[in-house]
Order: sequence, then structure tokens, then C-alpha cells
Amino acid sequence: MNVLKVRRGKYYELIDDTTNVSLTSLEISPEVFSVYRREKVGFPRDGEIYYLGNFVTENKYRRKGYGRELLNLVKEKTKGKFIYLIVHSSNEHYMTDDELVKFYQSIGFKVHEKKDQYVYYTWMVLDNR
Repeated sequence: MNVLKVRRGKYYELIDDTTNVSLTSLEISPEVFSVYRREKVGFPRDGEIYYLGNFVTENKYRRKGYGRELLNLVKEKTKGKFIYLIVHSSNEHYMTDDELVKFYQSIGFKVHEKKDQYVYYTWMVLDNR
């Protein structure tokens, strides 16, 4: 299987070029933060910030390295920028939150904030400068 790396607007995909099936995809888009919010969150006043969302790998292609490959491609394309994402409990039917946090940490993301009281989520940030 040969894998094509495709970008369509703000979406990136890895596609099997023999079957034209999407193996994994994600959305990455620029975020607009006020100076106040940047400082509150811990981002510097300057520099672009991107939000990574809707990251999905098809069931039968999981744990084969495709998600990591796609994230590394996005890291190359956003060099010099900040990327953040939110890990939350609705993802647990794929992986537990702890497994997801470890996965993103292995790529370079760091835990910025963790909430446990009413909403379960973990904010993670990658300083890709």
C-alpha cells in the first residue's frame, strides 16, 4: 500500500492510493486569541496558534503508525507555530484519556491544564517554534 498525503483546505489526510480509502484525517485551523487570553493560557503575545481537532483514524488502521505520520506532517507544515488540542472523555471508546495523553506527549505535546470536576478534559500544547 502506498500512502498519499493530501491537504484539502484545513484538512489533512493519509489516503491509501490503491483503494482511495482515508486511513486517518485531522483538521487544523488558525485560532484568534486576544492578548489577555494568550497570557492567561500561557501563549506568548506573538506567533500563530493553531487548533488541532477532528483527528480520526479508521478502526482497522489504528496502531499502525498512520496517526503519528499525519501529526508529524502537520508539525512540519506548522513549524514556528503553537498547536493546541483538547483530549476529552468522549474519545474513550477509541482510547482512554490517559492513552491519548501519552500518545500526544510522545509527539511533543505537553499537558497545559487538566479539569476533572464537571467536565473531563486535558488541554495539550505543542510549542513548535
